Parts: sequence; structure tokens; C-alpha cells
Amino acid sequence: MALGRTFAGLMQASQPYWNFIIVSLNQYSYRLSEEQQNTLRIIGYVGGRDHMDVSGSYGTAFERDDGRVVKVTTDPADLAAHVLLRKMPHVLDIYDVFKLQPAYPVVDTMKGEKTPTTLYAMVVEHVDDLPPRVKRVPPNDLQFDKMDVRRIIEVAGDTFGVEANPHKRAGFGTSQFEFPQKVRDEVLAACSRDWSQTLNQPLPMKLLGAAAKLDRVSTEYCRSVVNQLFALSTAAARLNIRLDDFHSGNFGIARSTGQWALRDLGSSETYPDVAVRAVAGLAGLRTIR
Repeated sequence: MALGRTFAGLMQASQPYWNFIIVSLNQYSYRLSEEQQNTLRIIGYVGGRDHMDVSGSYGTAFERDDGRVVKVTTDPADLAAHVLLRKMPHVLDIYDVFKLQPAYPVVDTMKGEKTPTTLYAMVVEHVDDLPPRVKRVPPNDLQFDKMDVRRIIEVAGDTFGVEANPHKRAGFGTSQFEFPQKVRDEVLAACSRDWSQTLNQPLPMKLLGAAAKLDRVSTEYCRSVVNQLFALSTAAARLNIRLDDFHSGNFGIARSTGQWALRDLGSSETYPDVAVRAVAGLAGLRTIR
């Protein structure tokens, strides 16, 4: 028995790794076995934030003792895509994957029901949230030297998600898959806008040059993001992976590269199988107290 579970252990210090976690916005509760605790090494939610701040519809991000992140998810599509696309640019480095067994300890804490939900865990690199929006309100608050990365990535990603729909295109799931040029043109058209200001207000003559420069840089950056999304989604589509869930919450900045990265690749009914190592849970556990 681990020291932390003995009376002496309780008197000295608490167990270093979490033995109970809540997963996703659906709030599935799961009690980890000692083997699972020592495998995942979870010490808290990412950044010390509240559970709801680091959870999506299917998964939750946890801090690990070595600075990496353990993402626990109920979505096998997300896991499959991460494993198969891990060498692609703008996909998080993935260091290990696990299947947490058995499934029956999972409880929906919102409904109070036990469900046979399978949980998967991925150890990935740390990714930061997109930088906050730069609020430019001419002429009092001018930040023409800083491109609004969050706004640009959101526009590019949202437009791609609406227009691309890779699974609806001819050749999806084959090595010959390509997006039609018409689709590329429609998405790239989203970059043809005035990025130099957030409010439609006239600028003083002395600021027009700086605004024009920012607009050119921002447009170029937007087009590069769109082309990178096409490259990633094309590679995924050839592997029968559907990527079009490009909302703002799924983007971040990878600490290893400083570049934008996708931290969620799932939410799809179409995905290939991947090999996952099972980590034994608490045999015989039927209820969560």
C-alpha cells in the first residue's frame, strides 16, 4: 500500500499524485488506481485553474509533475488524430497515450448515473492560450506595432471550418485527396479585410502608414495560417481523419515552437483505430464516494 494511504502517510504528507479526477464539461468523475496515478502523475488542473476553465466537451487538461500536460478525454477521434498526425507542423508533440481501465467507475456527476464511458489519456506538450485580443480604439489607443494574433487565427479557423468540410469532398480517405481550388479561394478571401483597426474610425494622416503596414503583415499572416490549415487538414483527410472543429478554444501557442498549434483534433465520427496501452484501474469498484 502506498505511504499516502496509510495512517503514517496521512500524518506525514498527502499522496503526491491525484487519485480522483473530473473529466470534461459533462463532468465524468473517475477514481484512479495507484498504477494509474503513478503512470499519469497528475498534480492539478493546468495552470492551477478551475476544472471548468480547462475542460472541453470531451476532455480536461491536467498538469503533470514534469511540466507536461495530461489530457484525459472520452473522444477516441481526438486520440487517433493526435497519434497519427503528431509529426505534422502545428500539432502538439505527444509523448504517450493510455486507455484507462476499467470503464465502469466513470460516473456522470451532473446526472448521478454510472456510464460505460471509456477514458483515454495523452501526455502532450504544454500549450498556452492564444494572446488576448488587442483592442485598438483610434486615436487614443494605437498599437499598430502588434498584430492581433488571436483575431486572425479565429477568423482563419472559423472560416475554414465553415467552408472546407473535408469529409464531404471527393477522395476523402484516399492518398489522392485534395481540396478544390474554389474552396481555397473562399477561405483565403476571409483574409482580404482591414486588419489595421477594430473600429471603423478615420485615422490621422501620420498613422496611415503604420496602419497600412500592419494590414499588410496581418493579411500575409492570415494567408499563411489558412494555407497551414489546408496542409494539415489535407494530410488528415488522406488518413481518413476529419478535421474541421477549428473554433478559437482549440487553438493555442505551443511553448516548444512559439507557433500556433491545435490542442484538440477530435469530435468526429470518422477516425482510424490506433494501438493504445491499457493501464489497470480499480477492479471491482462500482460506485464513487
